[in-house]
Amino acid sequence: IKNWNFDTNLTSWSNWVDGNSQVAPAIVNGVCVMKVNKATDGAGWHYQFNQSGFLAAANVAYTLKFKSWANVDGTPCDVDFEDIAANGNKRYGTSTDAGNVSGGSEWNYKVTTTPTWYTFHVVFDKMVANTVQKLQWMNSFSLATISLDSVLLVKDTELPVFVDKVTLNTGGTITTKGGTLQMVATVLPANASIQGVKWSVSPEEIATISPTGLVTAITNGTVTVKAVAIDGSLKTATADVIITKQTKDLFNDYNLIKNWNFDTNMDSWGGWVDAGVAGQLAPVSKNGVCEMKVGKASDGANWHYQHSQSPLSAKANIPYTLKFKSWATADGTPVAVDFESASAVTPANGGDQYARYGTTTDPESADGKSEWAYKVNIKPTWFTFHVTFDKMIPTTIQKVQWMASLSNSTIYLDSVLLVNDEDMAIPARQITLNTGGTITTDGGAVQMVATFVPANTTNQNLTWSITPAGIATISSTGVVRGVTNGTVTVKAVTTDGSLKESTATVVVTGQVDEKALWSSSNNLIKNWNFDTDMLSWGGWVDTGVAGQVSPVSKDGVCEMKVGKASDGANWHYQHSQSPLAAEANVGYTLKFKSWASADGTPVAVDFESGSSITPANGGDQYARYGTTTDAESADGQSEWAYKVNVAPTWFTFHVTFDKMIPTT
Repeated sequence: IKNWNFDTNLTSWSNWVDGNSQVAPAIVNGVCVMKVNKATDGAGWHYQFNQSGFLAAANVAYTLKFKSWANVDGTPCDVDFEDIAANGNKRYGTSTDAGNVSGGSEWNYKVTTTPTWYTFHVVFDKMVANTVQKLQWMNSFSLATISLDSVLLVKDTELPVFVDKVTLNTGGTITTKGGTLQMVATVLPANASIQGVKWSVSPEEIATISPTGLVTAITNGTVTVKAVAIDGSLKTATADVIITKQTKDLFNDYNLIKNWNFDTNMDSWGGWVDAGVAGQLAPVSKNGVCEMKVGKASDGANWHYQHSQSPLSAKANIPYTLKFKSWATADGTPVAVDFESASAVTPANGGDQYARYGTTTDPESADGKSEWAYKVNIKPTWFTFHVTFDKMIPTTIQKVQWMASLSNSTIYLDSVLLVNDEDMAIPARQITLNTGGTITTDGGAVQMVATFVPANTTNQNLTWSITPAGIATISSTGVVRGVTNGTVTVKAVTTDGSLKESTATVVVTGQVDEKALWSSSNNLIKNWNFDTDMLSWGGWVDTGVAGQVSPVSKDGVCEMKVGKASDGANWHYQHSQSPLAAEANVGYTLKFKSWASADGTPVAVDFESGSSITPANGGDQYARYGTTTDAESADGQSEWAYKVNVAPTWFTFHVTFDKMIPTT
């Protein structure tokens, strides 16, 4: 069978379709699709799809194999090998298959919504000298859409052994960063002609898989590995792979606090408890939680109970986050935590003993130094404070310390974290852009939107780009704006160092081609783009109106600084071009782009006669010499009042110059 997989459309295939709402075969995604209907006489020959002219050998056993399905379960179909009309359209082979029609080379079968392989057997033992071999489907038995793919006709002695089953090893785990796991597929039967499989993994952001089945971890999670036989049988096997330890743990890998969870009793922790305050007991570790029994000091100071760790190894002038979980036996229990120097050298001797060696903008700090006052409740709560150690000197010995002698209570502390803010950042694992879209209006725009995985990625800033250049522009926030007709690819790339990227296509239509139209001989406006300064333009500016400045060209744009006239009239600022050469009684379009420094700025534009001859003397000085039906014209004459905004906008007005006279 030529073009057996329909890769070259319908090359080598023919069809005949008898009306009654049927549609000729078409190729959709490499599959032949036949839209059939039920013939009134119940016969299948009203829809024929065939290939002829192949040269099967006489009296040799052949196998016909193909894959088919439909949109309706139980759709009846018919396939045959039949001769030309001159030979009576006879079935020129015999078969013993079930579903065979009268022992000849014709088979009735039914297809379902599930793609299924069909196999029939035939010996071409009824051919005559002028037989023209033809394989044909006849399907006008019901209203359905039938799909056909992978048609095979081969001698039994050359028939490939198809895969009957694929199995995978039972998956497994990857526990090292960037680690790999080799998947192994077993194809049955062992003598299958094509042993290969195609590998895939889902979701793709958690791991990749090579063409040989090697899984490589990206991040923590579980992936499903799938192997599909490539012999056309589509036999499939799946297995799960569990991936861990791909991202470093904040508490164990980045944390500057030792024994942060108090799992090894009070190792690495110290402090001082004033035994003179009743009820106070030194901190102890109970079930991995630090328990501090505190009392209220008579002088109201908190330093009579100190729980601390020193030395630490934070870097200077880098933002850090202190995070911990705490609760107490009474709501509203007051506590303070600070970073203070444990140096024994006093300030008087050039040291910084007890100095708060960091700064913060947290509201819990009274003076912006690295000490925070807060209250804990019965319910365990996470507390988070921010600090930059920008006041360290050579004598500084870093220490974090809790001070709590402000009430009679038992305070609990757990999961203490001190980490560089950069290490706390959650990187992007994947970004996906919305599906692009279309721009159909001149200068129109579409907002691109990126979805981050995970959703709580810390830095969600993106760098946007667009290709090819010239068709559209893109802003720093992902707004695509049309320039000329075409299709562009938008790309977004993460800026957090992960370099994840995603692309989408935007189709741009409806754009006005300035170079083709504006620069053509049809444009009656000279220096329309102000590229040659203000050449061909004129006007008049009333300097008696404060703030007005004559028009100037800046970067190819006309800039007009206007002021509000005391009489409320607009004619105190005029910008014009004259003479023009428009024809009388012909429809014209005036189109321009305009914007202003303030939304809603009122402007008027008109076509008026530049003649110096007044109407009293037979002229038409100042006369609006055209008419329009535009809504922006108050009286149907060639003057339009409109408003411009901060955003550049196209304005379009229509006019017929039907009031010109010899003096115009």
